[in-house]
Amino acid sequence: MLSGHDLVACAQTGSGKTAAYLIPVLSQLAGKVKKLAAPRPSPTTFNPATDRVRAEPLVLIVAPTRELATQIFDETRRLCYRTMFRPCVVYGGGPRGMQQEELQRGCDILIATPGRLKDFMDRPHVLSLNRVKYVLRLLYIFDSLSLLTEYKVYYRRRS
Repeated sequence: MLSGHDLVACAQTGSGKTAAYLIPVLSQLAGKVKKLAAPRPSPTTFNPATDRVRAEPLVLIVAPTRELATQIFDETRRLCYRTMFRPCVVYGGGPRGMQQEELQRGCDILIATPGRLKDFMDRPHVLSLNRVKYVLRLLYIFDSLSLLTEYKVYYRRRS
């Protein structure tokens, strides 16, 4: 991944897939986050009426379901603890207003489901993908009984 090649991975639940693809990405961006990140308001004095910014993430992770998106977000939040990275999650079936407010606080890593991602991409004052450096697409693979058996990680580095 660090050399810019695509990656496909298959593994069981709980085996550390999220960390395996996210740690190298965070490592690559760690020294550059101040230079690359878009402006964001102060978290302590944020006023949604006046301090909104457009979310311009550096990393985009697209997950097929909201359950997977929230699971990845929880793990990403743990991996980003005490760093300057600010992860956000957007998914269908959740309150769009609250998700939009979170985006407008600034976002370095965006985890999204395709439908809600498109909703926010159609609102250029809320979300721009111009700064994205890494795109990760996650796909579920189902067996004949429609039970979740594994998911594959597709990783692409954007230059």
